[in-house]
Amino acid sequence: MFEDVTAVVALAGPNEVEVARAGDEAIEATVAVTRNAVTGAAEHSISNVIYLSTFHVYGSSVRPGEIITEDTPAQPEHPYSRARLAAEEIAQELSDPVIFRLTNSVGAPSHPDIERWTLLVNDLCRHVVRDGKIVLKSDGTQWRDFVPLSDVVRIVADVSLDALRPGIYNLASGRSTTVRHVAEMIRDHAKSLLGEQATIEGPVPNAEPSQPYTVGVDKLAAAGHRATGTLDDAIDETLRFCVEWKDALTV
Repeated sequence: MFEDVTAVVALAGPNEVEVARAGDEAIEATVAVTRNAVTGAAEHSISNVIYLSTFHVYGSSVRPGEIITEDTPAQPEHPYSRARLAAEEIAQELSDPVIFRLTNSVGAPSHPDIERWTLLVNDLCRHVVRDGKIVLKSDGTQWRDFVPLSDVVRIVADVSLDALRPGIYNLASGRSTTVRHVAEMIRDHAKSLLGEQATIEGPVPNAEPSQPYTVGVDKLAAAGHRATGTLDDAIDETLRFCVEWKDALTV
């Protein structure tokens, strides 16, 4: 299994929906699969270990106007982020890994059967293609850092071939966007692609958004890696995927 392997990328584990449903059992599963991957790497003298964690380990440290760097305290609130932080810790205990704390990646899945339609942009793109409308579950004033999935794959691949100095790195665009603005972008792209104007439904904001937080990406940029793709292209890719697989999509 590890023959001719020069790097191990560990990212397996239950997703946020599964962890929330299964609780401690899912957290233990996340730690277990990470331990297995890291131990296997060590047993085969593979020093380049990459662990994909989540930006959400910062939890309650993410506040309006804050710049979130790798030195920001991790204060996870959701079971999924607690699971990923626990996996980070076991990876660091057993090896000297590169840990990427990934924000909200955007891009088409490899197949419609992959259960990642709970992700915001995937869900909104699916709905607009299937139903001609976008339904927000909140007022959309929350800030998010969206990074193209193509950038994530490229950076992880580059680091797997050319080892990065071990440590924690934010993997993000470095730009914050509100959920409502992303919904408006999806609506506009869908109009260009489908020729029809979709509606945006859901709670109406009764106040202006708070000050955005910023995810610091200077550490990764200083090491020669930066997300360079655009959110527009990532949304367009996801919408085109949904159009191609429209008959296979379920809502």
